[in-house]
Amino acid sequence: MIERSLVDAAARMRRQGEPYVVATVVRARRPGARLILTPYRWLAGTVSGGAFEGELATSAWMHTKDAGPVVMTYDAAHPDIANDGDLRAAFGLADNDTVDVMLERAGAPGRIDVLEIAARCARLQQRAAIATVIRSDAASVRVGSRLALCSGTLAQDGPFDAELREAIVAELHETTGTAMRTFGSIDVVFEAVAPPPRLFMFGTGHDLVPLAQLAKHAGWDVLVCADSPRYSTRERFSNADDVMIGTAADLAATIDEADRAVCVVATHDATRDRACIAALRATKARAIGVIGRHAGEDARVQELVGETALERALHAIALLRAAPAASPIVERPVPSRPSAAFAAVAAL
Repeated sequence: MIERSLVDAAARMRRQGEPYVVATVVRARRPGARLILTPYRWLAGTVSGGAFEGELATSAWMHTKDAGPVVMTYDAAHPDIANDGDLRAAFGLADNDTVDVMLERAGAPGRIDVLEIAARCARLQQRAAIATVIRSDAASVRVGSRLALCSGTLAQDGPFDAELREAIVAELHETTGTAMRTFGSIDVVFEAVAPPPRLFMFGTGHDLVPLAQLAKHAGWDVLVCADSPRYSTRERFSNADDVMIGTAADLAATIDEADRAVCVVATHDATRDRACIAALRATKARAIGVIGRHAGEDARVQELVGETALERALHAIALLRAAPAASPIVERPVPSRPSAAFAAVAAL
């Protein structure tokens, strides 16, 4: 899952029409880390835990001034890095390791924007897979060119010959995380994009406030499910994305529409808890956390343990986070010209 703060910051910059640079670690022991910079300040994300952000803040705009995306290589053997233990630790660099960081100015016409696709995936509860060229010795394939598979539609923003395109598309269908693949003289990074987990909390007690706060900090959608509308509920869960009114049975269709729904039941009424759990078992919820001994034989239903509300919230986040396993993008692309495909994705 792409960090929520990055997606939100990029969306804000797009709305305001402000330029920004995205720096992405594309080759390292821990690829996929990103940060966003404006000409004047850091906005969100990190690529090295703070040890490298200052360098990027001063050089990213210069490197992308007159060109498209560029990939910068940083070698652990270089004196500036070899003598900086914090920087090496942040990137996980051993003695002979290197790290590649791709710099690109966002918002270029006709280019596929990873963070914009991530925002659509979150809004529409859909998955996508994106392939980005990070090295190319072929004159016809530029660094930074992308193919994206979203909702069964294939988009591309650069020229790919038929054989390379077919090989990349086949890999997109199997993408579940972040990985690099080589196709002859071309290196491509594949990245799965999934909506954040969507947490449905059945219960409005004060003991669920720490869970709502932790889930929001983790980048999840938080939905409080109440039996009746009350101002105190919205005030108590002011950081929640929404307060929904209805029982688990009433909200079953909404739960099933979520890409990765996880639920917590804590009404503190045994009869209501049992009815809620029974209704949730019939949904596609990936995991159901309960306070109290209601688990039964369904492996999805797990008791949340802890002496305090915060301890139970921490247990819930760990338990529910482990349950929504990633799955590959299985839709088959709709044949179309590159320009038409990109227009279809952009219209989502």
